[in-house]
Amino acid sequence: MTLVIATLATLIVCATGAQVPQRHSKSLRSSSAGGIVSLNKTQLASAKKASVRPPSCIQDTGASCLSEKCGGSRGKTECKIGHCVCSDGCSSLNGVCQSEQNLMVASGLRLQNAQWPAFYMMSASMDSEVHVGSNGFDPLARFNLYQLPGQGSKPQDFLLVPQSSPSFSISTVHKYHCNDLLERDGSDKHNISMTSNSCTHTWTVKTVPMSPTYSKPPSVQDVAIRLSQAPDPKKKLPLSAVTIRGSGKHVSKYWFAKDGSTKVGTRADDPGLGGYWILDPPLAFPLPAYDGPACEHGCSSSVRSAIAGAGVLLASVVTLLS
Repeated sequence: MTLVIATLATLIVCATGAQVPQRHSKSLRSSSAGGIVSLNKTQLASAKKASVRPPSCIQDTGASCLSEKCGGSRGKTECKIGHCVCSDGCSSLNGVCQSEQNLMVASGLRLQNAQWPAFYMMSASMDSEVHVGSNGFDPLARFNLYQLPGQGSKPQDFLLVPQSSPSFSISTVHKYHCNDLLERDGSDKHNISMTSNSCTHTWTVKTVPMSPTYSKPPSVQDVAIRLSQAPDPKKKLPLSAVTIRGSGKHVSKYWFAKDGSTKVGTRADDPGLGGYWILDPPLAFPLPAYDGPACEHGCSSSVRSAIAGAGVLLASVVTLLS
């Protein structure tokens, strides 16, 4: 009987493993002592030096005061380190200062991947990059979602905040590199855009501080995300399936779970099932339909379930043994 149970357990692990996005290079777990390890030493040092910024208000509008005057249609703003910053109120995504604050619309939110349903988005314990992991009950897989002000009853722009790190957000980070000596490993064609022989754009999904850094506070466009209803012409997905992308002009890339890696990557088109995230619990309001570019490659059309596959395999083995 012991041998039969061990065999069944092995078969189930193999069945669920077939759906895994392959390699696990870093630990995604919380500490055994019960404390959440979601920030690396650099982030912790930065957080200690800077005043903690709660997710309830982002004041930096993202507008440059080097090219325009602050105030006017943006409301009460002042020029700080090259940006128009709200002196009264909080910024909407459009850079207009509002009297209302960001509103928490979901607490303890989990984001389940539609292509690999056994995997959830997680704020990592070892670095600032965002991963997927198989333990949906890990505290690192829980997030709070804040609605940005000035959107009324049909919001689509939010802050995604790790529940264990409330002064950080999950955001798309854009970097522009110009260096003739830059080494390009070519490991991810979605995340790298070549603009000349020596310059590249890169986009990475990361856990970033909302507190002011040594240069400037992050703007609302730097840290916000945009949610849309996932495309689902065959009606196979739950209504809570969404696409996620950055909200700013330079970070409007869609997030997806990459084959062969635990890291969440970015791409410019419809990411397919690997980039559809099922919200648990669902939001209490509808989201706008997806209106981005069509999927160009790697476009899965069916939802695979490791759990369902394991259940079928277990039932088959039990039938054979009975």
